[in-house]
Amino acid sequence: MHTFIGRVGSAIPALVLLYGSAAWADVQQTSPVVVTATRTAQAVDESLAAVSVITRSQIERSGAHDVMELLRLENGVDVARGGGPGQQTSVFLRGTNSNHVLVLIDGVRAASATTGAFAWTHLSASQIERIEIVRGPRASLYGSDAIGGVIHIFTRKPDTWSATAEAGSFGTRNFGTALAIGDKRRLTVNLENRHTDGYSSQNSNGFSFDPDNDGYDNSSITAGIVYPIGDDLEFDFGAWSSKGKTEFDDGVLDSLNQTFSLAIKTRATDIWSHTVRIGFIQDDLDTRSAFPSKTDTHRRMIEWQNDISVGDTALLTLGLSLVRDTAVNLDVVSATNVFDEFTSDRAVFAGWQSAFGKNDYQLSLRADDHLNAGNKTTGNIAWGRLLTDDLRVFASYGTAFRSPTINELFHPGYGGFFAGNPSLKPESSATAEAGARLAVTPSSQVELSLYRTDVDDLIVFHGTNSQAINLDQANITGAEAAYRFTGGPWMLYTGVTLQQARDQATDAPLLRRPDRKLAVRASRDLGAKTYLSAELAANSERQDIGNVTLPGYGLLNLSVGHRISDELKISARMENVLDKTYELASGFNTAERSAYVELNYQAK
Repeated sequence: MHTFIGRVGSAIPALVLLYGSAAWADVQQTSPVVVTATRTAQAVDESLAAVSVITRSQIERSGAHDVMELLRLENGVDVARGGGPGQQTSVFLRGTNSNHVLVLIDGVRAASATTGAFAWTHLSASQIERIEIVRGPRASLYGSDAIGGVIHIFTRKPDTWSATAEAGSFGTRNFGTALAIGDKRRLTVNLENRHTDGYSSQNSNGFSFDPDNDGYDNSSITAGIVYPIGDDLEFDFGAWSSKGKTEFDDGVLDSLNQTFSLAIKTRATDIWSHTVRIGFIQDDLDTRSAFPSKTDTHRRMIEWQNDISVGDTALLTLGLSLVRDTAVNLDVVSATNVFDEFTSDRAVFAGWQSAFGKNDYQLSLRADDHLNAGNKTTGNIAWGRLLTDDLRVFASYGTAFRSPTINELFHPGYGGFFAGNPSLKPESSATAEAGARLAVTPSSQVELSLYRTDVDDLIVFHGTNSQAINLDQANITGAEAAYRFTGGPWMLYTGVTLQQARDQATDAPLLRRPDRKLAVRASRDLGAKTYLSAELAANSERQDIGNVTLPGYGLLNLSVGHRISDELKISARMENVLDKTYELASGFNTAERSAYVELNYQAK
């Protein structure tokens, strides 16, 4: 603990000049609107869940090109990566497992049906318009995986034509361009190509250490079409495609990740609107190493959501969902299929939102029928009350589940070890939460959340041949506090997370999840053309595989931007300013002090 505090303290002085006299400013700010918490539009201040939003403006000011750098500063979010850019990345939400986070891209379930993980490392910050993070269970609206919460990524919708060039440490080169055509009927395209020579993903403690640099190449595109017909019908198409090549100490991984979404939005009457969303994802992995393999995964889904106004103060949501996942795993050496399997899920869901006086109520219920894991019913109930004009309190209770992946069900294993199990049950959870939001001034807000999550029937590989079975249970308790301020030239966010994620049987900490976390973002405009930003991320010690304890660490990142003209902007970002040595996963390296410079042209 003393080491953790000392490292945080060593980084704080650099923030003092940024913080200055921010508390003196007092400017009204508008609460952002989110759609993920209830599947309908709602102001963050009125939400009965713990919600945060990362906007396009925040992304640009940070200068981060890695989504991991954005997420690690949010309350309740922990990250771990095995090396540099392109390497496997895990995101934990409220102490739950990395596959307990439902990841949506433009409304489409984006995690792999084989591994259960989302390809965080291949999603560039330049491709993102905003990120909505809902902490707490949302299975009653979205189905499987949303035990810890939901991270919803909306792909970028540029306003005009722009071009970007970036260069920096580790031989990093990045070129991008964005284009927008049309007004009411609109086409948007965003292209990026990134290369880095990287650094050795592992160190001498790694299981396959090779001191050479592990490079990464990625080409990606997002595209969108909005096409309204009259006042009551709209077609909204979105796509993200990323092709990556990642070097690692044992070989090379080629990847293709794609999501496609078509939403047909209709206002049938004054009180009834509905949306049909058709989605497709592709997650292909081709490993070239001493143990080569090739896996192709596809997901097809369709949802029909109906929103019906009941009087002036209530909204009823009804929906249907169908999802089908298929996966083929090829033994490259023998050119034979290891497995060729599929799973499917069909569900009905309902949600109710109403207001009565100063009280708000939300109820939701969902029934899923999984082809292999059987039936699962989940629910959520939430209540909120405006105690004063500035103080809102809320409480909720919800259940959630995670269906086993195709690998966990059908993979034959490796020589009989780590084989799947078609008899697996879904993992299940129950979460209770209470929270409050206080508007200290019109421009500043304090938030507090307390929660407990119990997870049963966790899937682990155990026994003589380490087969997949339902065995473990976990208990997670936590508290989150946040302060936000926007006023005059200042923007400030401070978040503190305290949590205990434990194995119920042994009371051992769950791996790679710290008990204490501090995050600070501060930004100040220096006149009309220049801004300066800083980020502080600090974590306490964590447990890792092999009974290894990873020490706590504190990181400081700085960024600056200057508008040379109305069209031309130059910005720079320095990461790990204090050049700290730390690990997010035992035996894997992280970046030393590094710097990047970007030149951006945007047509007016």
